[in-house]
Amino acid sequence: GFYSYYSNVFVSGVPGDTSIAAAEQREFVAPENSIAVLPFADLSEDSSQGYFSDGIAEEILNVLAKVDGLHVAARTSSFAFRKPDKDIREIGRLLNVSTVLEGSIRKAGDRIRMTAQLINVEDGYHIWSESFDRKLDDVFAIQDEIASAIAAALVDSFAGLEQKPESRTRNLAAFEAFRTGRLHWWRRSPDEIQEAITLFAKALEHDPLFAPAYAALADSWLLLAMYGNLTNMKATERAMPMIEKALQIDPESAEAFAALGLARWQIGQMDAGESALRQAISLNEDYIPAYLWLGGMLGELGRLPEQDQVLQQAMALDPLNELLAINYAGNLASRGDHAGAMELLQGLVSLRPDSATLLRIMSGHAIRSGDLIGGWRYASQSYDLEPDSPVVIETLAGAWSSVGVEDKAENLLLDGLEIAGDNFS
Repeated sequence: GFYSYYSNVFVSGVPGDTSIAAAEQREFVAPENSIAVLPFADLSEDSSQGYFSDGIAEEILNVLAKVDGLHVAARTSSFAFRKPDKDIREIGRLLNVSTVLEGSIRKAGDRIRMTAQLINVEDGYHIWSESFDRKLDDVFAIQDEIASAIAAALVDSFAGLEQKPESRTRNLAAFEAFRTGRLHWWRRSPDEIQEAITLFAKALEHDPLFAPAYAALADSWLLLAMYGNLTNMKATERAMPMIEKALQIDPESAEAFAALGLARWQIGQMDAGESALRQAISLNEDYIPAYLWLGGMLGELGRLPEQDQVLQQAMALDPLNELLAINYAGNLASRGDHAGAMELLQGLVSLRPDSATLLRIMSGHAIRSGDLIGGWRYASQSYDLEPDSPVVIETLAGAWSSVGVEDKAENLLLDGLEIAGDNFS
């Protein structure tokens, strides 16, 4: 199954043994100083602060990720447990961490009440807990207090937080817009990426010196060339000024170097792209998009052993990230393990049945493995979720063609051309 597959990757380093019994018998050993930050619960009266509470938890995660000696599970994996139906100890095992931070937020007017609890995965007991009742303007100070307390509890050598001012914003409106934009950004449909662009631009209206927002705008335009209807050259033309601005503000911005690497890759400058992506990882070893794009580039170049290594490094940080899993499934298939690739994806789709991207990729794997009906079924499910996505339309058209229904395929492609003509001129 899915979890036993990952258990083999992380514990033994040898994928492929998918025995559930063997996984259950294996002793759980997470890194000693490791933590997952779960989404904070929104306890506001109208439950309207979900994005805000997510942003608080993510910012604490980001601060902790910069503490030397602390291993922090990535957001896309830890946030899979938004409404945890699993025991904290089981969540810790799935995320390969020894501690878990959970909390809640109640926002009313200009006041905020925040609680946080650090829990030991091994026995389920609290290591640390605290409540804060402050003015909303103090939210950034609260985040740092929580991060400092956790780091001090887990890392003996902790000597205080080190934060570059240009990598953060102290403007509450910019903070909310940026974090909400990132939530849309990860969903990867054209509409979601467009919404992310709007929110990143809004963040910059409130804080024009917020370097990560410039980098986010840049890679959003570049992603529209991958998932939407924008050409690579137009995407690069829009992205490069944003990358340059981010690096002007913060010459050591991992986000900006990753966006630069993506831009170079998309226009075929492979050496420059690889150099920029490796620089991004050296600046921030926890920045998952850099691993993701470097893995994609290495796969395209046929450097499969290197791609395998990069993706496994990233999955150790972010074990439930569907985009990493999709790329790793591609690596497995390229090395002839089609069954392992499909098992990996089928396990993940059971967690994310509403992922059009995941279903679309599964369609391609199924068709290449000779399961034409299964491939058509996955493509149809993807289309039901995102009927206006060009890549989804193309996938379903290919699936219809594979089962010999050419008129359906042609009509879909015509629909896709019409949509493309209406967008991203």
